Amino acid sequence: MVGLKINVEKTKVMRVQPSMEQPPVVTDSLQLKYVEDLRYLGAIVTSTGGASTDVTTRVRSAGSAYGMLRNVWRFSSITKKVKVKVFNSNFLSILLYGCETWRMTIGDAKKLRTFHHRCRRRILRIRCFIRNQMPRF
Repeated sequence: MVGLKINVEKTKVMRVQPSMEQPPVVTDSLQLKYVEDLRYLGAIVTSTGGASTDVTTRVRSAGSAYGMLRNVWRFSSITKKVKVKVFNSNFLSILLYGCETWRMTIGDAKKLRTFHHRCRRRILRIRCFIRNQMPRF
C-alpha cells in the first residue's frame, strides 16, 4: 500500500532449530528460499544457534587484516607498546564484533584465545619452542 516491495532474490528464510516440516513461505506468488545460515550485519547466523562458524570467520578476517600490517609489526623503530595498542584497538574489534550475542563453547573460546596469543607473541617477538618428544637422559 505504501510502495514497499520485497526483493524475493535477496530475501531468505531461516528457522532456528528447524523442525522436519517446513511449509513454504510465499509472497506475491513467489516462494522464498530456506537457508541454513545467513550473514546479518556482518555476523553469520546459523539455524543451530551456535557461534562456531562466526568465530572461525572472525578469526580469518582478523588474521588477514593482521597480515596486511606485517611490515609494521617487523619495523623496529615502532615501540612494542605502540604495536600492542594498535593491535588492541584495531584487531580485537574485528575479532570480537558481535561477541555479546555468541553462545560460546570451550572450542570457540580456545580459537579466540589461540589467535590472540599468537598475534601478541609475534608482535612482542616471543618465540616458543615446544618439543613433542621426551628428553633423552
